Amino acid sequence: DTAKPLNITARVANYPFNFQLGNHPDPVKVDAPQTATGEFVVHLDNCDGPVVARLPLAPAAGNIGVSTLTGRLAATEGRHDLCFTFAQNAPPPQWALQSVRLSPQ
Repeated sequence: DTAKPLNITARVANYPFNFQLGNHPDPVKVDAPQTATGEFVVHLDNCDGPVVARLPLAPAAGNIGVSTLTGRLAATEGRHDLCFTFAQNAPPPQWALQSVRLSPQ
C-alpha cells in the first residue's frame, strides 16, 4: 500500500494570558511562526521532528471560544507519533487544543 495524505481537523481556542507563567524563570519556548498570527503545527515522531502539517491560526485568532481548523497531513509510510504545537511570536494569546481528528481523504 502507498501512503496517502490524511485530512486533519483541529479544534483550538485562545485565551489572553496564563497567569501561572508569570513566575516562570525562563521564557516560554514557542516555534517560530510563518504568518503574523501563527500556526497549529504537527510534527512527525517527536516535537523536533519534521513538520507534516501547518494550519494557519488566522481563522481562530479573533474568535472567542473554540474554532475549527482544517488542513492536510502529508502522506507518510508506517506508524508514527504526532506532536502538536503552536507557532507564534510570543504569548499572549495562549492557545489550547481541544481535539484533533484525522480522516482519509
